[in-house]
Order: sequence, then structure tokens, then C-alpha cells
Amino acid sequence: MPEQKEIIDIIKDCQQGKESAYEKLYRGHFGFLYSIALRYAKDGEEAKDLVQQAFMRICKSIDRFDFDGSFKAWAKKILTNEAINYFKRINQSNKSAYFENMVDFEYHEDMQVSEEIVLAKLSYDDLMAMVFELPPAYKTVFTMYVIDGYKHQEISEMLSITVSTSKSNLSRAKGILINKLTKAGIGLKKKLVRYA
Repeated sequence: MPEQKEIIDIIKDCQQGKESAYEKLYRGHFGFLYSIALRYAKDGEEAKDLVQQAFMRICKSIDRFDFDGSFKAWAKKILTNEAINYFKRINQSNKSAYFENMVDFEYHEDMQVSEEIVLAKLSYDDLMAMVFELPPAYKTVFTMYVIDGYKHQEISEMLSITVSTSKSNLSRAKGILINKLTKAGIGLKKKLVRYA
């Protein structure tokens, strides 16, 4: 990723319509945006599509970037909004696919292990692989709440769902993850599970 001074120059060149600057901007931030897109997408191809859509929006909106904040934060916000809009379109056009593979979950006291053991046995990549396998509704809410730090009220507004649906989807996502961790020989202490 380009240095701060270099990125400012690239953005200014983009604002002046220089095509080579857009390419530098894209190449310099593709990896960053792709890693975020993977949190929301069902696979790598869908993540690439989300990055493409977000980058087109970034290019159209580049004149509105005012240099007060971080370009990465601005680009991440655009990508997140693109992912959410995509998620909404999928949800509205194919409700049965949206709800497929959703399961009921019941928490049991015997699923407890210390947080230190979980963290020692589970890498970020392993956890993200498990998150990646969640049904779309659960994955999106889990990603927005746990990873990206949105509150349930914000999630409900962004996804056009109720706050209780957001909390329910988060709870069910955690339940599925707990079951996967338990099957892998790793459990969770209650305090680690209480996000909602």
C-alpha cells in the first residue's frame, strides 16, 4: 500500500481525472479492500465483484474525498455499504437461499473452556474460515457486529431488519460457531459468547 504522502498525490491526480492514478489507487488498495470483502462474500469471486463495485463507487465519488480523514477508512465504508446493498438485493430477490442452512441453536453449559485455550488453539484464519461458512444472514450480522464494530441499531438500519432480528442472527451465528469449535475440541466460556 502506498505511503501517506504518495496516496494523497494519487488521490489528487484521480480528482484531476488522470487514469494512471486510478490504476495506482486500485492496485495499492485491492488487497485491503478484498480482505474486507471476504468477510461479507460467500466466496473469493463474490469478494472480487464487491471490490470492483466499491472501486467504481470510489472513482465516482473521489471528488468528495476531502482529506480530513483516512482514505482507507473512507474506502472501507464504501466497500461495506456496497456489501450491505448487495446483501439486501440478494435477500429481497431470493429469500429461500438467504434462509437456507439456518439452524436452531441451543447453548449448553458443557460448552465452556477458557478464553486462553480458545485463543491458543485457534488462529484468526481458522476463525474466519468458520465465519465464512455461516449462512449469509448470520455471517453478515456477525461480521458487522463482532469484526467491524457496528451496533445492533446501526445494523438494523443498514440491513433494513429489526434490532431483534440483528440480535437473533448474531446469537445464532455464535451458536453455530460454538458448535463448530466444540466439534473441533475447543469450547467457549460464557463471557466470550456474550456479544449481544
